[in-house]
Amino acid sequence: MNSCAPIRRAVVVASLAAVLAALSSCFASEWRGLDDASWRSGPRLTPEMLKGKVVLVDKWGVFCPPCRVALPHLEELWQKFRSQPFVLLSSHCAGDNREGIAKLVKENSLTFSVYQNAKFAKEPEVKAIPFFYVVNPEGEIVYKGMGFAPARAKELEAVVAAEIAKLSKP
Repeated sequence: MNSCAPIRRAVVVASLAAVLAALSSCFASEWRGLDDASWRSGPRLTPEMLKGKVVLVDKWGVFCPPCRVALPHLEELWQKFRSQPFVLLSSHCAGDNREGIAKLVKENSLTFSVYQNAKFAKEPEVKAIPFFYVVNPEGEIVYKGMGFAPARAKELEAVVAAEIAKLSKP
């Protein structure tokens, strides 16, 4: 028996662990603004919690009428997929209006995560709100859309469902 074999195995295992850790931290470092100072409501998130998940980001503002209309639809979407590898990250981006955010959260019984100015590092340019984008588990933006109407809610649901379905395929 080769006396170096256990050492080689240990080196290979350590190398693989280092590579996996590096890949894992790459995706986690892609998220900004998921800290206590930015948190407003719902489950608190960390970048690590978003790894391996489909993430829908909603950029919105308290005084934006279409943004306000979208909130109950987003809650429905969250309730439908919350038990799946899915996160809805609501990112208020129109000034820091804590009272306004708290009021809308309460009025709409929102249970998803709401942060102030949270974003994916590769966030597409946001020219108007509401603005939505979906990040797949590989860190690719697979959808982006602006404005809100019932058709947008159906579109978001279809994209999220399709991305989650991809996760269960070998």
